[in-house]
Amino acid sequence: MVTVDPDKLVMLVIGLIVSMIAYFIKKESNKLTKLGDNVKKLQIDLTKNECKDSERWYWISKHLEDRREDCRKLYDLLGKLKDKGDK
Repeated sequence: MVTVDPDKLVMLVIGLIVSMIAYFIKKESNKLTKLGDNVKKLQIDLTKNECKDSERWYWISKHLEDRREDCRKLYDLLGKLKDKGDK
């Protein structure tokens, strides 16, 4: 039978425990890194969507303002025609 010095056995167990802890910490670190990359990608996509949305809203507002001006011009024209008809 092989006899092992208790001090060496304790050191061996401590080394094994440290190795296992380091392995799981590295594994979790990799998971967090991947998660961080996914979050960055989502933020970039969200920023792109917000830019597109703000550009769309700009053009929608511009077109609505143009239609509003057109309606104003039509009412002014109708008012002038009505005034000419009354005379």
